[in-house]
Amino acid sequence: MLGINELWQQNKALWRECFHDDEAFIDLYFSRVARPENTYYMESDGRLTCVMQALPYELRYSGKGCRVAYLSGIATLPEFRGQGLATSLIRQVHGLLAERGFAASLLIPATDSLADFYAERSGYALLTRVNDERLEVSEAEDVSDFSLHALNTPGELAEAYRQSSSLNVPRVWHSELQLDVVWEAWRQADSQVWALRNDGLKRFEGLAFCRRTSAGIIRISDCMALNHKSEAKLLSCLASMYGAAQLELKEQHNAQCSNGRPYAMIKVLRKDLLAMDMARMPDLRMNLMMDE
Repeated sequence: MLGINELWQQNKALWRECFHDDEAFIDLYFSRVARPENTYYMESDGRLTCVMQALPYELRYSGKGCRVAYLSGIATLPEFRGQGLATSLIRQVHGLLAERGFAASLLIPATDSLADFYAERSGYALLTRVNDERLEVSEAEDVSDFSLHALNTPGELAEAYRQSSSLNVPRVWHSELQLDVVWEAWRQADSQVWALRNDGLKRFEGLAFCRRTSAGIIRISDCMALNHKSEAKLLSCLASMYGAAQLELKEQHNAQCSNGRPYAMIKVLRKDLLAMDMARMPDLRMNLMMDE
């Protein structure tokens, strides 16, 4: 068994090789997200050969909740690939999670081929796809009772997140500690976080993470709202504030949609613990997962 310091050093090195993130994000992940108790790995003669984190979240829907795990950072040393290590480790982790009362396991594949791999080898089902949509924003949207607020602290993000989360949409829920990490990750990415406030009802109804790309395009890399009307008003306010006729939006769709790359995948581990009917699974949304 590897010691914690050695495990972290080798895991960081493998992360750099596989995912090519910058050092600031890697340091954030291994100081605030990864923990010994949620890290699972295989080793050979003191070398880390395969590793992943199973991060605990709550799935909430219609006032109910259950524990789910998000598999993150699944990686195998190049010279050990093709031997079934990741498949074997995932199978072991599934068993441990089920014993510990987790209803399901979730992941986000980096490529189409990995989505096929997880489906065929580990029994994951595709729930949603994402694509980058160029939106022509309507100027006719009535936003007279709404205002756009720049969020400046993790506490403001937590408040806007709670108020903008519809109970009618199954959602992977972030705790305040997890939102603190989301906040820091987006600050590192030079993103601005905006919230749409309904001034009449005195509540937030939408949340968006925005940045201007090198091409000058306003990209919304994550967006959530109480309903479709709130989302339309949020986008209209953002377009007006940035002076943009178009916005680029990372949009989640039902997996049956033919467009877009694979996104949320699920493996049910304990159907008896699941907080929602299986028929609602395609409606599940995973926001703020720091996947870009």
